Amino acid sequence: MEFIINLYGNSENPLVEINGKKYTADRLYKEGPLYAFLLSIPHCIITMFEHLAKKEGIQVKVCKVRSTYYLDDSLLLLGKYVIKNIKIEIYGDCSKEELNELVEKVKQNCPIYLSLSDRIQLLPLID
Repeated sequence: MEFIINLYGNSENPLVEINGKKYTADRLYKEGPLYAFLLSIPHCIITMFEHLAKKEGIQVKVCKVRSTYYLDDSLLLLGKYVIKNIKIEIYGDCSKEELNELVEKVKQNCPIYLSLSDRIQLLPLID
């Protein structure tokens, strides 16, 4: 089973889209520990992406992160939410080269990615 979370906008309190419904990150963090955990991963990525863009002098006005969580179906049948792996795609309205450079820098600097790099696939999202 897949579970998809999209984040866009301001990294401090981004808009979050889940199953076509939109919320603020602050609201979902208050919904409970499962939402807080699932949201914290792409939220850390988008925050690091914007921080590194600013540090490198790269103009990014629009930033989006799409996180696809792949759950273990056999354990889900038992009511256990176990993540097999996560694909995170990052979009920024900068050049393709700058986007690729920023994604590589996120891989080198983001604590969530560094901690879970064996389960997270981090990719640039190119329109």
